[in-house]
Order: sequence, then structure tokens, then C-alpha cells
Amino acid sequence: MQAYAKGIAYANQYGIDLYKITMYETMIYYYVDQKDYENAFKFQKTVSEARRQYDAANRSGNLNILENELLQQRNEVQMTDRQKIMILLGSIIFLLIMLSFVLYKLYRSTQKGRKHMEVENKIMRSKLEDFINSSPQFNSKITNKINKQNLKIRHLEIIELVKQGKTNKEIGAILFISENTVKYHLKSIYELLEIDNRSALVDVK
Repeated sequence: MQAYAKGIAYANQYGIDLYKITMYETMIYYYVDQKDYENAFKFQKTVSEARRQYDAANRSGNLNILENELLQQRNEVQMTDRQKIMILLGSIIFLLIMLSFVLYKLYRSTQKGRKHMEVENKIMRSKLEDFINSSPQFNSKITNKINKQNLKIRHLEIIELVKQGKTNKEIGAILFISENTVKYHLKSIYELLEIDNRSALVDVK
């Protein structure tokens, strides 16, 4: 009994539940040998309860281990999924940047082509106008219209100054009228003579 007491004290001190169960079982055999079946039965119940608690603790521990493993696996899966999503987003952003760059280059190329075409058209139009205006037949036609229209003295003055290469501002200063008034008279002259610009007047003899 003294050995039992020391063993139980040792098991309680260090929390060794399995050793306590072994000590309880030893006491069952001891009381059976002593034919003290009442105490043997008591220790049998003690052993059963101790084993139940021990098994429950073990199951709880196993469940905790399993839960931790599942939690770790879930975290790993989430981390993997997060990495895949980041890679996908990075790829999409890269593609969008490349697409924006290509569209920008295409836009710039189109703008340059359009501006170049506009410049070419202006040059061709200017050359064509110069050719037409320098034509003797064209100049003669304009001269005839001037003679037939019986233009106002102001119109004739402005035509003469245009032929001298004067600007609208210079014409206004010479005739003591505003630049807008000069533009108004020029518009009337263009309509009467059926011409588009002042260059048609410059070469008129």
C-alpha cells in the first residue's frame, strides 16, 4: 500500500495518467488476491473511469492535431490560390499596358499620316491655284469681269493694293478703314469675280 501511495503521488506530480491506470490495475489484483472483492470492484470502476478520461484526452489531442493539419492545408491552398491570382492579375496588367502602348503607337502613326496627307493636299492645291492663276486665259477672264462688273471705286482701290502685295492691315491703313472692312470688301470682290482667294487678283494685268 505504501508503494501504491508513492506511485500515485509520483504520477499526480508529473501528470502521468497511464502510470496511474497501471497502479489502479495493480490494486485490483492485490484486492482479488486478498479476496476483498468490494475494493477490487471499486478499483475496477476507478480504472474504467481513468481509461475513459485518458481515451477522451487522447481523442481530443488527436482531433486537435487533425484540426491543425487541416488548418495548415487550408492555409497552404489559400496561399497557392492567392499566388495564382496575383500571377493572373500581373499578366492581365502587363497585357493591358502592352495593348495601350500598341494603340498609342498606332494612334500616333495615324495622326502623322493624316497630317502628312493634309500638308501634301495643301501643297498640291497651292500649286494648282498658282498654275491656274498664272494662266493668261484665267487672268484675261478676271480682267473682263472687273471691266464688266463696274466695281466700286473702293473695290478697285483694294484690288490695286492687293496686286501691289499689300496686306489687309496695310490696305486698311492706306485707305483709312478697319481691317475687318477690308475683309468685307474682299469677300464682295471674290463673289462678284467668282474667285476663291486674293492670289487670283495679284496676277491680274
